Order: sequence, then C-alpha cells, then structure tokens
Amino acid sequence: MSSTSPPIRRPRQDPVRARYAPLEAMTPPTLHELLSYPTYKTYFRRIPPMPSIHLLNNPWQVWALGVTGGWTSRVAKSYSEAYRELKKFYLDRVNYKDVCLVSRAVLHNEPMKVVSPKKGERIFTPIFLGLWDRHLFNWCRRCRRPTVFRYCSEYHHALKSAPVITSDEPFRCYYCGARKSFAGSY
Repeated sequence: MSSTSPPIRRPRQDPVRARYAPLEAMTPPTLHELLSYPTYKTYFRRIPPMPSIHLLNNPWQVWALGVTGGWTSRVAKSYSEAYRELKKFYLDRVNYKDVCLVSRAVLHNEPMKVVSPKKGERIFTPIFLGLWDRHLFNWCRRCRRPTVFRYCSEYHHALKSAPVITSDEPFRCYYCGARKSFAGSY
C-alpha cells in the first residue's frame, strides 16, 4: 500500500489583481531620490497655496513607510507643522524608507513652465520633465509627487480611517489612496 499525499490547494487568485501584478511590484521614487533634484527640492520647500477657508481642521497629512512595510500617519494644521513632522520621518532612515506630504484639502497640478518657440505662442511643459519615467509614474495632485496608481481594494492603508465612498475605480495612489480619476494626472 502506497501512501499518497493530497494535492496542495492553492488559494484562488483574483484575475484582475493577477493582470496588474507587475504594477503592484513597482514602487515610485522615494522622497530621498526626488529631493536629490534641485528643481523638485525648490518646489517642495515652497509653501503651496491653500485657501484660508477650508472645511478640514487638519488640511495636511504625512505618511511614512516603515522599513518593515507598515505605514505611520500624522495630520497637521499648517504646512510648516506638517513639514516638521515630515522632517522627523525623513531623517529617521533606520525606521522609515519613504515619506509623503499629502494635501487633504486642495489638489495641486504639476507645475508647468511656458515654452514659446514662436512669438505669441504659449506651450506649457512640466518643469520636472526628465526627472522620472512618465510611462511608469503619474503625478498625484494630492501628494504633489510622482506615484503609482495601483489596483487596490478598500483595504488600502490610507482608507482605514476614511470610508470608501465609491469603489468604481480600483486604481488608487500608492501613498494617499486617492482614486486615479480623482487625483491622477489631469
């Protein structure tokens, strides 16, 4: 009598998730990499416009990705307060490998500059052109940085304390969890 072991049962994989697996393996450039570019460093240090009247008490949020993979978050009332929180995470490279400063109240388009090949003609081009691969990464208007909009469920780390209003688009920002149709490139 020979003993045969039962076949190994593998969990069923979501076909949509399987199709976007290469996208899920991709991570956007870290803040350390982005700040190595002088143009992005100048942009990042500048306080972005924020209306004086907005509905949120804490319009800024800092997300930090730990080296073990967990996320930590802080909210702030002002950009300078959020920047100080971000700086703590940014300098602690032993515990955190990436950090992001998110605008919770206003969407910010990627900064543009005017290129005029002919007099009177106005053509706009991104000021960060050439800093990252635009086929792989998109500008998130909430995070104000290049990111990957991944196939995510309602279990995204940024959505644990916020309700998912709609699940019609499963592609969400790697950092802030915003839908691509809401905060993606314009």
